[in-house]
Amino acid sequence: KYAANFVSVVFCPLALLLASPWRHGRVLFILATTEVHKLPATILSRCQRFDFGRIQPGDIAARLRQVAEGEGFSVTDEAAMLLARLADSGISCCIATASEAFQARSAMERLGLWPHFRFAVSCVQYGGKTRPDIYLEAARRLGTAPAETVVFEDALFALRTAKAAGFRTVAVYDPSEPDQDAMKAEADYYIRSFKDWTELI
Repeated sequence: KYAANFVSVVFCPLALLLASPWRHGRVLFILATTEVHKLPATILSRCQRFDFGRIQPGDIAARLRQVAEGEGFSVTDEAAMLLARLADSGISCCIATASEAFQARSAMERLGLWPHFRFAVSCVQYGGKTRPDIYLEAARRLGTAPAETVVFEDALFALRTAKAAGFRTVAVYDPSEPDQDAMKAEADYYIRSFKDWTELI
């Protein structure tokens, strides 16, 4: 009973505002909700309604490639689809880089990929990847425990650091890393391209 009264009290002034003529310019109200069924008819009758659905991962990936190509860069289909599927799943991502964090962000912005990352952390502030500090800081800011966090690495020494700190690890093939056998043996997953990972999620 009290909840119903409270809703009425809140919505009555809004209905009056929506119905009132405005003498000095225009006023635009934007009402967003995931529970449209709870809105009174007096509000719905005074609104233009737009229903938004989820964007499919394939469409997200296509848009990522389009933006990257427009900026003069290329993004592989596999990398674009991986980011799209993570975004669609609501999985938070970040960047842990040896470069400055602002450089990583600038690069991702040019590629149109930055919206898929919450933040970037740098070895400049947290030490090199021979220490777990950068991974632990990333997990802290993501709000996840190491065991719930997956680290992608293409260097054996960095992968070993993350693994020793309790993170789940994905070894990413890179021809500059000579010991691919050790990468395969020590990582939780080993992928030669991001296509391999998209098939797992």
